[in-house]
Amino acid sequence: MCGFSGCITHKPYAGLEGLLNKMGNSIQHRGPDGSGTYISPSGTLGLVHRRLSIQDLSPMGHQPMLSNSKRYVIAFNGEIYNFKKLKVTLVKAGHSFVGGSDTEVILAAFEEWGVKVSLSKFNGMFAMAIFDQKEQVLLLTRDRTGEKPLYYGTVNGNSVFSSELKPIKEVPFWNLEIDRNVLPSYLRHHYVPAPYSIYKNIKKLLPGHYVSISLKTGVQSEPINYWNVDTYFKNPSDLSESEITKNIQSTLEEVISEQLISDAPIGAFLSGGIDSSLTVAIMQKISASRIKTFSIGFDNPEFNEAKYAKDVAKHIGTEHTELYMSAQDALDIVPNIPTIYDEPFADSSQLSTFLLCKLTKQQGITVALSGDGGDELFAGYERYFDYAKRYPKIVNGNKIVSSLFQHSPKGLLSAGIEAVDSLTGKVRDDIVREKLERHANLLGSNDFSEFYLHAISHINSPERYLLNTQEYQYASNSKPSIDFGTDYIKQMMWHDMHGYLPDDILVKVDRAAMANSLEVRVPLLDNRIVEQALSIPTNINYKGESGKQILRNILFSHVPRQLVDRPKTGFANPIGGWLRNELRDWAENLLDEKKLKEQGYFDPALVRKQWDHQMKSDSNFAFPIWGILTFQAWLRESIE
Repeated sequence: MCGFSGCITHKPYAGLEGLLNKMGNSIQHRGPDGSGTYISPSGTLGLVHRRLSIQDLSPMGHQPMLSNSKRYVIAFNGEIYNFKKLKVTLVKAGHSFVGGSDTEVILAAFEEWGVKVSLSKFNGMFAMAIFDQKEQVLLLTRDRTGEKPLYYGTVNGNSVFSSELKPIKEVPFWNLEIDRNVLPSYLRHHYVPAPYSIYKNIKKLLPGHYVSISLKTGVQSEPINYWNVDTYFKNPSDLSESEITKNIQSTLEEVISEQLISDAPIGAFLSGGIDSSLTVAIMQKISASRIKTFSIGFDNPEFNEAKYAKDVAKHIGTEHTELYMSAQDALDIVPNIPTIYDEPFADSSQLSTFLLCKLTKQQGITVALSGDGGDELFAGYERYFDYAKRYPKIVNGNKIVSSLFQHSPKGLLSAGIEAVDSLTGKVRDDIVREKLERHANLLGSNDFSEFYLHAISHINSPERYLLNTQEYQYASNSKPSIDFGTDYIKQMMWHDMHGYLPDDILVKVDRAAMANSLEVRVPLLDNRIVEQALSIPTNINYKGESGKQILRNILFSHVPRQLVDRPKTGFANPIGGWLRNELRDWAENLLDEKKLKEQGYFDPALVRKQWDHQMKSDSNFAFPIWGILTFQAWLRESIE
């Protein structure tokens, strides 16, 4: 696990070595154990790499690394878990190795099979910059599910690329301008959806894709898909539940066994839920020593899962450490959010995730396994069942109600608001209006994709809060490329695999972990698991009102059902209470009406109304306002 960055210039750049050092230093947290640079003979390409030593802690793992023939140069972030098996094959083919790193195996694979064929052979998480000196082409690529990040851009023959945005900010010839048109989708989801970034001329490479940039012409190709997740949605398995369970269990044990290979200390996150409990149970079964596990708790029982994690850890027999997060912990982390995440990112569980990573690193762990991905792959979210059940009712005539809400005279809507207000004595008109609009949008959806977008949006009409914006098309506000018919659960899984998982969950974990120089591995996102999981028919995944039946089948052979079979809490924080108390001064400063007007991104009056609701109402409007606050904090940091 590391970080890299670099640039291509249309003519030799005299200060390239110094620039590369600056770029590398800005992501030292991703790789505190070493650094290296490479400049092409032409003087127009530079690579810088920061190393977090995991495989082969010796200098033999140093990057950027050249292949034996000197044709390929690589800067690589991530892990190839099957590198030892590939190494055996490559030795038989005549390749020799001087060290024990997976990077050396990657380069030998390129020599033997070429870059594009090799990508299909790698099981792992990765982002790579690969320079082919023979063809004078730089290839940028990213792993299948998007565990590792990669930003890139090309303008007028100059290119930049990086694991994070920080190094790009160091490039003097690169202009970074905020893209207003990503703000509506950011307010909807609390993340900027790929392929966009917060800046106009920088994109995120989509998972499972690569792009090439020619040093001869300066031309960048369109992204090319080398692995398509849709393939596995299209081909449902005809195996029985017991056969699927057996296959998934066997593959998961193989994957976790590979991911336990590390020359650095290893542990695991444990929330006490199905996914992390299963991951830890198999880890402990395989390991000869006690696995170290970690969890975060809250004093507020509505958000606290630490007690369940403790019980699971005791049963499995791990060496468990827990930490209860306080409002003061949140206060300490909040000022650093813009620096940690580089662009606006407002999943409030970022706070507890950061603290969990910090705790894990402080206990001497360099590699941690996580249970992320189970909900998206095995239909685990409770909302899947809820929305799949509700949508058919809307199809059967509720558009009439929607039309009444959306197009009624203002007086009719106001009358309804006043009626509710008089009944409760405390509900403000804009709170009711927000709820009415949300229900109207749901009821008026033209298809299920539109319904799901409204259902998961933190703000349903984000343009109301913004000035001069027009929302882009991206996976979550588009129809799937597959016709799922009435299998709404599979359709929601498709949307989450293309949006929520790579752009929220994996971003949250990667940045929080790397800010603490910690590598996080996600066994459930190994492509062998993904390919099997997405082919499972919905009637096998979902029984009654519960998903993840296959994972439950496996887990209950390791852990008693009563320890883990309960409603999902998630990893959210009691952010509403903190905003009304400990974080109030921080928020008030960011939402100063004069400042909002000067900046020109938000409607100041509407934002202040939303903030007042959060402060005065019993209703919790923390999630919408948290997105605005996080953008404001990021904006302040980026301007300063």
